Formats: sequence, structure tokens, C-alpha cells
Amino acid sequence: MEASIWTGSLAGLLEKTAGTEPVPAGVAISAVTASLALALLAKVLAIAARKRKFAAERVQLEELLHAARAESSRLTSLADEDIEAFHKYLESRHQATRKAIEIPMEAARAGVRGLGLCADAAFIIRGLTAGDVGSAAALLAGAVRAMLVTVDFNLREMAAGEDFSAAMKTERNQLGAEVARHADAIVSALFGSTHAGGVPA
Repeated sequence: MEASIWTGSLAGLLEKTAGTEPVPAGVAISAVTASLALALLAKVLAIAARKRKFAAERVQLEELLHAARAESSRLTSLADEDIEAFHKYLESRHQATRKAIEIPMEAARAGVRGLGLCADAAFIIRGLTAGDVGSAAALLAGAVRAMLVTVDFNLREMAAGEDFSAAMKTERNQLGAEVARHADAIVSALFGSTHAGGVPA
């Protein structure tokens, strides 16, 4: 197994991404993006939890902070797991097909849970740091959509079994709908329901 995607520099990751090796590719890069987005959310929550003006919400902020860190850590692992799964798929396509679909799905689930945390935070955080909540949410929404694109192609191109594929397609559609729902809630919380910009729906 090759070294973790997290052990090198950002410059090294950029070089690998632009190179000719098959990985890191869409899912790993999306998982990295989502993990960083949740780290940004965690920063905002940690800062807010120390401020007197958020004293009434401190317990809720700390709960959200713990959850954001957990999802960020999970996505950190999934970036490496996706690379490992793709190598195994190249070695034995029949045995590793489901993993090549399950890992981007699990990453998308984590991203959607992260968007839910952003939505909760958006109703609490006020001031300039609320913009970082919106930024984290926008990054997460884009990352989840990218993961689901990979799911769509892997389901189409890999023979994963009819029942399994049908279940994955159903959940994939549900996750896509949840992204849109959370995005709408975040825009409403940060800007008001009439705002046309903000988190992409």
C-alpha cells in the first residue's frame, strides 16, 4: 500500500493529481476538499464556543464541533481508502467492484452529514465568521456532488449486481436531494430566504 495522501505536501498532492497515475482522482480529491471544509467549520465553532456572546449556545456549539471533527477525520481516512480500493480494483476487478462504489458513497454520506452540521451552525453563528460557515458548506456541497458523479459512473461501468446497484442508485438520489435541502436551509439562515447567491443549490 502506498503512503497516505496526507503525509506529503500540498504541492506534492497537486503534482500527483495533475500526473498520469490513476490516483488520486475524483473521490480522493473530493474527500480531501470535504475534510478541509469540515476543518474550517470546526475552526469557526471552536472560536465561537469561546466567545461570551455565544454562551447560551456553548453546549450545542461544542457538540457540533465534536461532530465536525469526527466527520473530517472520517473523510481523511476515506481519501486513502478510495486510493487503496482503486488499486485493488485494478488488480482484481470482480472482487473489488463493490468497494469502488461503496467508498464514494460513504464519503458522500459523511459530506451530507457535514452539510447538516453547517446548517445547524448557520442558525447560530453571527458576524463575519458566518461567511466561513457558508464557504465550508459550498465546498462540501461541491465535494458531495463530485462524489456522486463518480458513483453514477461506477454504477454504469462496473458490474456490481442488480440488487446492489438498485439500492445504491436509490440512496444516491436521496443524498443528492439532501444536499439541495441543506443548501437551501443554509442560504436561508445566512442571508434570508430571498437571497439569490450563497451556497449553490
